Amino acid sequence: MELIFKSQFVEIFFSAEKSLICDVWSRETAQMEEDEFKQTLLVLLNLAFDKGAEVELSDSRNMMFPVTPDLQAWIVEHMNRPASAAGFRKVAFLRPTEFIERLSIEQVVAEFQELEASGGYRSAYFDEYDKAEKWLLAK
Repeated sequence: MELIFKSQFVEIFFSAEKSLICDVWSRETAQMEEDEFKQTLLVLLNLAFDKGAEVELSDSRNMMFPVTPDLQAWIVEHMNRPASAAGFRKVAFLRPTEFIERLSIEQVVAEFQELEASGGYRSAYFDEYDKAEKWLLAK
């Protein structure tokens, strides 16, 4: 995979062969502000569009930024809907180890699954990278 973006909070990789974008979040997210999180997600979305990614693996195991219910709604509106409309197929999350952040990711996936029921892309969360990637790449 090729590194296509790096900040103190996240590294974003792309595999053209797998049409997969992978975001790896760092523990530095503990210092992240909500606006920085939103801007980072928009960078991720634009990179996914530019590269023609069809699937995303979000490695959130080290994420220390709790995603609030208001932010979850923002993600659905500004990330999920545009990605779904562009033909994005799946997103897999590797769950954080910290309880609050883990719960945040599980709630985000629940929001995504509601969108999936209305024709959006599929989402799931995992504890292991290999299982997440296998699920993403299965047709």
